Amino acid sequence: MAANLTFEGLCILASREGWCWRIPCTTCRNEDFRLALRELSEGRLSEEWRSLATTRRALQQRLGHLDAFRPWPLAVQRALVERIAPANLAEIARQGRFPDWLGFLGIALQVTEVAEELDRLLTRPWAKQLHAMLPDDEQANPALKRLVTDQQSVLAWRDLELFEEGLKLAHASSAPESG
Repeated sequence: MAANLTFEGLCILASREGWCWRIPCTTCRNEDFRLALRELSEGRLSEEWRSLATTRRALQQRLGHLDAFRPWPLAVQRALVERIAPANLAEIARQGRFPDWLGFLGIALQVTEVAEELDRLLTRPWAKQLHAMLPDDEQANPALKRLVTDQQSVLAWRDLELFEEGLKLAHASSAPESG
């Protein structure tokens, strides 16, 4: 029996293999990643997912086409949130390509939008982890700080652009100088 693939493992795999993460994509609609998230929500995402072509065909037969713009059932969103909330975002960032790994977090936030609005179970841990990755001067950004400190704030996929700007600076400053 194959071991389960974690959310971290999924994001790293998707980043390394160059899967699409652009939320408004009208070509693939991020179907590979969405199908994997759906499997993860049901606790069935195994290491066998690495053989994507076979797995995708079987999932499409079972789940049908996952519309990128139609909300998933609330129970599915909550099940997914439960599995991805404890994710180690620093590990995803360390092993994934920038900004791809942020895009995969964005898809996860987009498909769990309703549950997150109601429960806010991703906002605190994810915003806190993302905030900690920022350079010190970027941590003072009021919009980003609000996501970490305000009990009523909800982290949405659109907010990742704010983090991306700060992380670009951190990413650029940590890159080795050429010459």
